Amino acid sequence: MPTTVKIPLTPLTVQISSANCFYTTKSGANSDEAHFAYVESGVGVAFFYSYIPWNLAATPAWNIDLISTSESATAGNVVINVLASAKSDTSVADVANTLVSSAAILAVNAQTFTMPMAISGGNFDSVVGLSAGNYAVVEIQRFAAHISDTLVGQWNLKSAVMRCDVA
Repeated sequence: MPTTVKIPLTPLTVQISSANCFYTTKSGANSDEAHFAYVESGVGVAFFYSYIPWNLAATPAWNIDLISTSESATAGNVVINVLASAKSDTSVADVANTLVSSAAILAVNAQTFTMPMAISGGNFDSVVGLSAGNYAVVEIQRFAAHISDTLVGQWNLKSAVMRCDVA
C-alpha cells in the first residue's frame, strides 16, 4: 500500500517579463517571512522545482498543496493555473510546461493562513508523468483579471508542496 508524502517545492524565480509577481519579505511583530506576492493585475507567474523520490509509487497520484494569505483585510477567491514538466538528465532545459490545472478557484482567508489548498481533487498523473529520480518544474500563475478572482489586493504564496505516493 503506498504512503503519501509531502515534498516542499523549491522556489526558482518569477517571470522576468512581468511585474505582477515578485519575491519579497514582510516584517511582523513576532516573526519575519518571505513569500511570492501576486498583485491584483494581469497574470503573475512563479516557478518552483522538486526532486522526485527514488521510491515513487507506480501511480504516484501527485498533486500540489499551497499555503497562502491575503495581504488585505478581506477574504476572496484567487484563480490560478498550474503547469508542470518532468525533467531527466537528458531533458532539454527550456521547454514549455504542460497545463495540469486550469482556472482553479481557491478561497483565501483575510490576513490569516489558508492551508493547505489542494489544486484539484484528483491527481495529475495522466497529464505529466513523474519518474523516480527525476525532477519536476511547477509553474503557478494567478489570473487577477479573471471574473472569478474576487480577492481584492495581493495574494501571498508562502509555500508550495508536492504531494505524491511512494512505495
